[in-house]
Amino acid sequence: MAQAPLELAVTEFGAGALWAIAQAFALVIPGAFQVHDLWAGVALVVVVVVFQLLLYSPGAPNAAVQLGAYLSQESSSGKTGRAKKKAEEERIRFTTAARMVLATMAGAMVGSVFARDTLQWLAVPVDGMKPPISFFPQYGHNFVLGIETATSLIICALSLIVLPKRFNLGLAGLFIVPVPAALVSVPGIDPAWSFGRAFAAKHFDNNQLYLIGPFAGAVAFGAACKLGELFKKAKAAGAKRKTATTRKKKN
Repeated sequence: MAQAPLELAVTEFGAGALWAIAQAFALVIPGAFQVHDLWAGVALVVVVVVFQLLLYSPGAPNAAVQLGAYLSQESSSGKTGRAKKKAEEERIRFTTAARMVLATMAGAMVGSVFARDTLQWLAVPVDGMKPPISFFPQYGHNFVLGIETATSLIICALSLIVLPKRFNLGLAGLFIVPVPAALVSVPGIDPAWSFGRAFAAKHFDNNQLYLIGPFAGAVAFGAACKLGELFKKAKAAGAKRKTATTRKKKN
C-alpha cells in the first residue's frame, strides 16, 4: 500500500536528520580520538554503505540529486499504451520534488543541531562538523561555484543513471568524485548538510555558495538530460524518415 504524502514527508525528514547525524559523528572522529583526518573519510565510507544498504533504501538523501531527478525526467509524449501509463505513474510531480527537497533540508537542520548538542554533552570537539568554507578565498566565489556545480552535476549522473544499473560502480564513483573538490578545500557538495551545519553553528558566511552550487549542478544535469532526449528523438525521427524513403524507392 502506497504511503500518504505526509508519511513520506516524515520518512524523508527522518532520513535527512539521520544522515546529518551520521555524517557529524563520522567527521568528528579525528578530533575525538586524535587520529589522522583520513579516518573521517573511512568513517564516512562505512556510514554511507550502512545507510545505503541497511537504513534507507533510496540511499543517502541529497537535496540536489532529488531536484535533478525531477528536472531530468523523460517526457511521456510519444509513448502509447502501457508504456505511457507506466511513465505517468513513475513520474515525479513538482509537489513531490518540493516535498522531498524541503523535508531533507529541514531534517538536516534538526539532525545537525541534535548532533552538535550531543557531541558537546559528550565533551567531544565539534570542529569536524563546522560549516563549509573555502580555504582558497583568493580564487573568489566563482571558483567555489564552479567546483560545486561540476561536482554536483557528476554526482547527479552517478546517482540517477549509473547507480540504478551498476550499483558497485555508481557507489565507487560517489566516493571518488568529491575528492578533487576536497583537495582544493571546497567542501559542502550536499546542500542540506551544508545548510544544516551552518544552522547549527549560527554561521552563514558564504553559505549561499554551498546552496547555489549544488542546485545549479542539478539544473545543469536536468538540462543535459533534456538535450539528450531531444537529440534521441531527432535521431529516431531521422531514422524513421530514412526507412520510409527506402520503402518508397523499393515500391
